[in-house]
Amino acid sequence: PPPRCQAGGFDLPVIFIVDGSVSMGLHASIPLGLEAALDARIDAGDDNARQEYRAWMAKPGPKRLDVAKMAFMATVPMIEESTKVGAVTFRDCDEVRAVGPVPADERSTLVGAITGLTVRRGGDTAIARALLATTSMLSPAGGHVILITDGGETCGGSPCEIAAGMKIRFPSLVIDVIDLSGKSNTACVADLTGGRVLVPDALDHLSSLDPVLGDVVGRCEPVSGSN
Repeated sequence: PPPRCQAGGFDLPVIFIVDGSVSMGLHASIPLGLEAALDARIDAGDDNARQEYRAWMAKPGPKRLDVAKMAFMATVPMIEESTKVGAVTFRDCDEVRAVGPVPADERSTLVGAITGLTVRRGGDTAIARALLATTSMLSPAGGHVILITDGGETCGGSPCEIAAGMKIRFPSLVIDVIDLSGKSNTACVADLTGGRVLVPDALDHLSSLDPVLGDVVGRCEPVSGSN
C-alpha cells in the first residue's frame, strides 16, 4: 500500500535527493572492483585509466543516472496524493537545486527537474549540502528523505554530522539510501535516522530495482499519535 506519513494529522513530505555527479554517468553494468581500480589509477595520474573510465561513460545502454531517474519515476506514483513531494538534485559542490515540496497536482514540476538532470563532467558529490537543502522542505516533525547516490561525500561536508543534527531537529525524520554502487559510504545517514541502505543488484537490468522500491515505499510508516 502507499505510505502514510503523519504527525498530528498532517502528512509528512517525501523528499528525493538525486545524485548527478560524474560517476553517475558510468554504464550501469560496470564492475565495482573495476571502478575502484580505475579511480585509484586516475588519482595516480594514469591517462589510460582516464580513457577507460570515459569509455565506460560512453558505452551505450543505461547509466547509473538512468537507474536513479527510473527509481524516482517508479516511486512517485506509489505515494498517496495527500502527501507533498519534493526533490533535491546536485551535479557538483555548488550545483544543488531544490524543488518543492509540491502537492499532487504539481508533481510534474518534479518530474521535469529529475528527467532533465544530466551528469556534470568532473562533478563532485555534495551529499551534505543536499541534505541541508532538504531542511527547509521538511515539516516541523520531519519527513521521509530518499537519497539516490553512488558515491561518498567529496565536497568537504560531513553527511553523518548533518544527519545527526537533522534527526534532533526533526524527530520523525527517516532517511533511506539507495546505493547504486554498493560503496557510497552513506550508511551513517540511514543509521542515524532509522532508515536503511538498499543496494540493487544488476543495475543494467532495471527490474532489479522492483524489490528495492517496495522497501523504500514501505519505510514511510505512521508515527505514534497520528490520526
